[in-house]
Amino acid sequence: MGENKKHYYIKKKQSTSKRSSFTYRKPTIESGASTPEIKTDNNHGLLNMELAQTQSKNVWGIALIRWSLIVLISILLYFSMSFLSVGAVSVKDELILNAKAGAINLQIGAEAFKKLDIENASTNFRLADKNFGEGLNTFAQLGQSYVWLSGATFSDWQIWQAQVLMDGGQHLSRAGIYISEAIKPILNYWSGVTAASSDWQSAGEDIGQLLIQNQKKINLALEEVKLADAAFSKLSVNNNNSEYSAMILEAQEQTKNFREALEILGGLGQRLPAALGFGIPRSYLFLNQNSNELRPTGGFIGSLALAELDQGKITSLSVDTTQRLDGQNKYSDLELPAPLKAVTAYYGLRDANWEPDFPTSIETITKLYQQSGGGTVDGVIAVTPKLITDILKVIGPVGMSKYGFDITSENFVDKTQKHIEIVAASEPEPKQILIDFTPLFINRVMSASSGELQIIGEKLFAGLVNKNILVYFKDSTLQSAVRLLGWSGEVTSVSDTQDYLYVVDANLGGNKSSGSIVRQIDLKTEIQSDATIVNNLQIKYTHTGTSIFPDGVNKNYVRVYVPNGSKVVQTAGHDAGTHIETDTMYGKQIVAFWLTTNPGETKIVNLQYKLPFKVPFKNGEANYELLLQKQPGADRTTISTSIQVGENMDLVVAGSDPIYQDLIYSDRLVKDELITAKIRRY
Repeated sequence: MGENKKHYYIKKKQSTSKRSSFTYRKPTIESGASTPEIKTDNNHGLLNMELAQTQSKNVWGIALIRWSLIVLISILLYFSMSFLSVGAVSVKDELILNAKAGAINLQIGAEAFKKLDIENASTNFRLADKNFGEGLNTFAQLGQSYVWLSGATFSDWQIWQAQVLMDGGQHLSRAGIYISEAIKPILNYWSGVTAASSDWQSAGEDIGQLLIQNQKKINLALEEVKLADAAFSKLSVNNNNSEYSAMILEAQEQTKNFREALEILGGLGQRLPAALGFGIPRSYLFLNQNSNELRPTGGFIGSLALAELDQGKITSLSVDTTQRLDGQNKYSDLELPAPLKAVTAYYGLRDANWEPDFPTSIETITKLYQQSGGGTVDGVIAVTPKLITDILKVIGPVGMSKYGFDITSENFVDKTQKHIEIVAASEPEPKQILIDFTPLFINRVMSASSGELQIIGEKLFAGLVNKNILVYFKDSTLQSAVRLLGWSGEVTSVSDTQDYLYVVDANLGGNKSSGSIVRQIDLKTEIQSDATIVNNLQIKYTHTGTSIFPDGVNKNYVRVYVPNGSKVVQTAGHDAGTHIETDTMYGKQIVAFWLTTNPGETKIVNLQYKLPFKVPFKNGEANYELLLQKQPGADRTTISTSIQVGENMDLVVAGSDPIYQDLIYSDRLVKDELITAKIRRY
């Protein structure tokens, strides 16, 4: 979950044919939300539904505790809405009306839930349950013999499939009802708190109790999804309609995924109270990663905070610096990675996020933290300065009377950075300004108004999507939920026939020059006549800064992660006198090199490599897929990908004649992206 499948083209698409909406009287559909458009395939008796896209504003929560649960539920539920879109068999007009109405209600309910309109969502889930139930009752009352005699010309197989589809739809509807009932008390609680601008420091305690009370309803929702999964698993694909068979397989796969996800949700509901300190107090480590000195998981770790929770309340918050902690642990037994040996003599917390896979780096971070005198922690949350500046835009300046200035969204990075690196560089604790700022900042957030809290919630959610916040829980169930949401900062696994690219920078020059680097990535994919795939990668680094400290020369150790087994054909542009290094890890091939970029300079690195697999054509068609991963903290990155196919192939582009070369993606890389291109071979 963290990725969205996209398809971009240069050529202008032709407009799609006009769709007509299906209207009827008997089944009930609740208004007040986007209504799906319906098309019926008269040739095959299939029901195909498409939900009209809207630009509604999501109302995400007020604090991490609140929307960590809400977002998971809404995403899972939203995913399930395509299950009944994939088709239903038209047996009789009355049955068609019930099936269509039920599917529409189900989708409208999901859209309402996505916007946290729980009343509307619950109403439509109940109507979906009613409509599917009426359709199933019609089957039961009339029987198949009457259906045949009524003039319907569908086979026994088709009638049975229709019953199974409506049965699965009803179970999904009931799952929606139970989830709505489980989440409604939490939303009502928060509405009351924020409307009154109340002190919400006890909110964790109250929400923990609500989660405990509503766990039974989440379990009931899970049971309904299991029944839907069992129903859809009975659907047969042994028929002459390949399109229908593909739809059924997709429905079965998505229902299975939804069931597994809801199992995680059920565990999440059970474990969140414990994570909030119900029963045993919990402790969490917050890492401040300075992305101006970019490192693999977001930036140089300059400071950290330890928060302790008991019964949902923050009972203790202490801030420290890695400089002090590392000074207490200069003889760690952990082996220093080879590139770091060029800049330091021992492994410290400041460099502990060396692995781009966040859970792997956490192993090193927590071990070094303990060796430095810290205790065990139940989770780690890493943030970059962008999150702080985004929140400062909402809450306004934080007064720093001790230092004679205010911290604002415009000067946060500049003021703190210059104070640490220049003004207080010779003091015993140059990062004291961050220690002083943190409690003032948190107190300001805790006293925010209801409107400010809502915007802060949206900023937090955006930070998770854009990887400016990474989350790790020691509890495996909670960590599974974080992984499902795409917030874990892991190096993502891909299939054996899927392309992959992840460019990871580590600024080892001892300065903050990363903020002055503009990174442009250009990937040209060539698919040869025999389906062999050759990638030509160009990475351009432009230094827009100065030589004045804390800016300066950008000395970068770059790792490029590509599909495992890829063969490097040619390289050019890395630092003279250094070598290209290769390795394998996380199921990926790693190509690494040093690159030094001076202020005002542009450096270009070229890498050509052949993938270990060929395009997986089946019946003359194939989908080329490329997963692009965004490095946390690397917010000044643009990427373009293009594809060229052999003479015996073409690219399938809607509204265009067959073409052999196309730009399939070009944009700022702000989150992980899954890119696809459809190819035909003759």
